[in-house]
Amino acid sequence: MEKKEQINAFCRQFKITGMAAGLPEVVASSEKQSSGFMDFFLDLLRHEAAQRSKNEVIRRRKAANLPLKNDLGTYDAGAENGLNLTRINQLREMNWLDQGFNLMLMGPSGTGNVNYMIMQTFL
Repeated sequence: MEKKEQINAFCRQFKITGMAAGLPEVVASSEKQSSGFMDFFLDLLRHEAAQRSKNEVIRRRKAANLPLKNDLGTYDAGAENGLNLTRINQLREMNWLDQGFNLMLMGPSGTGNVNYMIMQTFL
């Protein structure tokens, strides 16, 4: 069995797929730069950490079960929640970003009732 195949087999066994995916790139980079073993291993660990972070984001998005497309364009302005069409249009313009404000939409989960609050950011 070739060395790369053995490495990939061990990576699958130990569930370190980020290292396996980054191996060709890290090997090529290390050979080109003549880097030492510590730099080589550190690069492999970086690939593994990046892959795990990416997988965690995917897992959390899936667990959140959020709608794929939901924006202010699909907002029901007829709902009795204190946000009228004028205020929705003002929020849609996003001037609050340029002015350094944060926007919080709050309400009971699953009811569709949302209250808004615009707060100034103090940095």
